[in-house]
Amino acid sequence: LADPLPVLLWGLPRNFRLSVRHLLARGAPVRHLLHVATWMPVAWGVYVFNLWMWHLPVAYEAALRNHFLHDLEHVAFFGTALLFWWPIVNPAPRLHGQIAYGFRILYIIAAAFPNAALGFVIAVTDRVLYPSYASAPRPWELSPLDDQALGGGIMSEGAMMFLIPLLVLVARWLNDEERMTHLREAIALSGRKAAR
Repeated sequence: LADPLPVLLWGLPRNFRLSVRHLLARGAPVRHLLHVATWMPVAWGVYVFNLWMWHLPVAYEAALRNHFLHDLEHVAFFGTALLFWWPIVNPAPRLHGQIAYGFRILYIIAAAFPNAALGFVIAVTDRVLYPSYASAPRPWELSPLDDQALGGGIMSEGAMMFLIPLLVLVARWLNDEERMTHLREAIALSGRKAAR
């Protein structure tokens, strides 16, 4: 699931598959652009900037009022998320080699904070940030400000989504360390047996 490109390419017509292969070949401009865009500092910055930018009241309201901007907003969320998760998952084409577990864990932690902070800012702001929601119908008896605070709280808690991949990385790291320990012990034991 995390490395769909090779399988996806084999399902495409041969000519199209070869075109994509040329775009992603070493030295190709598209591959270079993808390499830069998926470098951890760049991917993190673009992801966080995009998240905060679309939640600015002017951008948010514009996206609600304009169908094209609304679609663009969702494409931007999806695209920046792909760039953000690329260094963690490391799908084909493998652009950066295997990044150490510690760096990937820190990267995820560093992204959780701006996500939670955005939700917190929305939750504790003392005025309604998005005018469209001030007049929106409400099925419950929440004021627009309470509704916004609830939404910001849910968004802030949504940063917990980073906990799952974080725990997966920690588990894999510990598993790899245990495997390496067993391998070192086996090598040491065979070395002692050979020395006898």
